[in-house]
Amino acid sequence: LSLLGWIGITAILGLIFSIVGILATSDGKRRGRGLAIAAIPISIVMGAVAVFIVFAFVIFLRMAEVPKKMEAVLGRSDVVAQAEALRTLTSAEWNQAVSDEVLRTWLSDARTKYGALTALKLDLAQGGFVNTPQGPQLVVNAKFVNGNAVLRFTFDANDSWSARLADITIDGVSPRKAGEQESGTDKTP
Repeated sequence: LSLLGWIGITAILGLIFSIVGILATSDGKRRGRGLAIAAIPISIVMGAVAVFIVFAFVIFLRMAEVPKKMEAVLGRSDVVAQAEALRTLTSAEWNQAVSDEVLRTWLSDARTKYGALTALKLDLAQGGFVNTPQGPQLVVNAKFVNGNAVLRFTFDANDSWSARLADITIDGVSPRKAGEQESGTDKTP
């Protein structure tokens, strides 16, 4: 049971049974005390693995919700409403780096170039979920009225639990980059 602890409940059962095994073999008449003692750290380690698996799965589910939320944001016809809705998906750092004017211009330019959004689909050919130095990234194919584009959602590496966006690009164009260039904080050479 301890070795199957990554399943979750078996780690707890393995820990309980190992303690019972230690107590049952304490008189020296029964064998298996060494296995019972070894099962304790194995149960603890495998239980930690189970917690990590659950934690990673929850974060993955939160990140996987972003395309649906983004579809709702880009599906709106009013740029002001789009900008307000988009800010609920982004990190505090992103919201500080991108002014309302820059965000509205970016959204308006995207709407002019691509038209209305019709569908989003996870792009496994370009990696789907990718880990980058900036943070986890989700690559999505977007179908617009005037053609297709690639959306990249970069999640805040410092706060993976909330699945807040650190950056968004449509075919490589990012409102954050435009905001940093406008404010003079762009760090690219």
